[in-house]
Amino acid sequence: MGRRTRVIQVAAFAALLLLATLALLELGAAAGFALLDDWPSRASIESSLDTADEPETTGDAPATRRRSSVLHPYLGFVRDPVRLPRRVNRRLPDAAINEFGFFGPSPMAAKGANVARVVITGGSVAEEFFLYAGEALARELEASGAFGGRSVELVSLAMAGFKQPQQLIAVSYLLLLGAEFDAIVNLDGFNEVVLPFTDIVPMKVAPSYPFRWNALAIDTIDVDTAQAVAQIGETLTALESWRGFFGRVPLRHSAFALASWHAVSTQLEAKRVRLEGVLREKLAASAHSRPSLRGPTAEFASDDRIHQASVELWKRASIQLWQLCQAQHIAYLHALQPNQYVAGSKPFTPAERTIAIRPSGNTTRIAAEAGYIRMIAEGANLREMGLPFFDLTDLFEHEAEPVYRDGCCHYYDRGYELIADRIARELAAR
Repeated sequence: MGRRTRVIQVAAFAALLLLATLALLELGAAAGFALLDDWPSRASIESSLDTADEPETTGDAPATRRRSSVLHPYLGFVRDPVRLPRRVNRRLPDAAINEFGFFGPSPMAAKGANVARVVITGGSVAEEFFLYAGEALARELEASGAFGGRSVELVSLAMAGFKQPQQLIAVSYLLLLGAEFDAIVNLDGFNEVVLPFTDIVPMKVAPSYPFRWNALAIDTIDVDTAQAVAQIGETLTALESWRGFFGRVPLRHSAFALASWHAVSTQLEAKRVRLEGVLREKLAASAHSRPSLRGPTAEFASDDRIHQASVELWKRASIQLWQLCQAQHIAYLHALQPNQYVAGSKPFTPAERTIAIRPSGNTTRIAAEAGYIRMIAEGANLREMGLPFFDLTDLFEHEAEPVYRDGCCHYYDRGYELIADRIARELAAR
């Protein structure tokens, strides 16, 4: 047997061995997806390859999340109209960012007599609702005849991270500039009770202040903090690099590649969370020496006091927004957004539970569970006052299909479509 023949045989054997190994790995990963209840679904992992979102709204990146935002003198922060919009809920929005830092048409554009302008305001859920269910809402409102046959134009004053009183101030500010609105839908709740508990009061900042105000307004940064920010940036860059690698065809259709991506992304996410915990400690320490970052000097030493103050602020802001709308002859609707941490609000499949429900000791979950109990009770009081408030926390109680796409508060398209249908019916009824 010649040398050339032996080389060919060894190469062929090695190739067969490699193919057999890959086949076994592929079969093993496929079996894992099929048989192991604690594995996320294959579809959910594959969809995560298309998720180039900013990190979740709570509990994560105090200095890196606002990369696409700019400071605003009255609203705290808005999106940067100069930068290209990032993916929101797994896709690049069709809507551009207007001159006021919100997605969609300018709220100051001329409004025709045959147009009804409806404003959507709130945090990231409201922003995604505008982007991904806004057209459905407009169609349903037009079909209902709620605005006397006028065409419906939606305008967004919603922004990821917004919480009251930012919605109140945004509406007031635009009306002061001369904007014309026919109806305002305030879709909120989660940020109001979770962000003060997880990301504001722990930074020694009063709960009435905007989300992570100390990180936004800080004018100096020490070396240790800068290093933490750099490490978080490196981790996010690595995560997106691996996302791009595993997102290519045919890897994205391989069970073994998907399992590998899940392992890599889980490890990098854990690293990011750890680094952001370090950064959070640095920022909290820096706030001690900067009284201007802390706001009012009221003490919020207990969890109960944080929840009480946050819900009271949420309630008063809605009352003021309602009164402002009444004075301007604008229809107002306040909707409490659904959330997975409201007990019994939705049946969960094992796969959706893995994605949507954080462990019982998680601070986001603790804050949401306690905060929603208070908001549901106060919402009933708002209705007794005559304020057009309705509670959406039971909206998914008969929805067996997955609705929640993360452990925070956001939904797949089905969730936003159900909200659009309910809001359209409520507006039409009023």
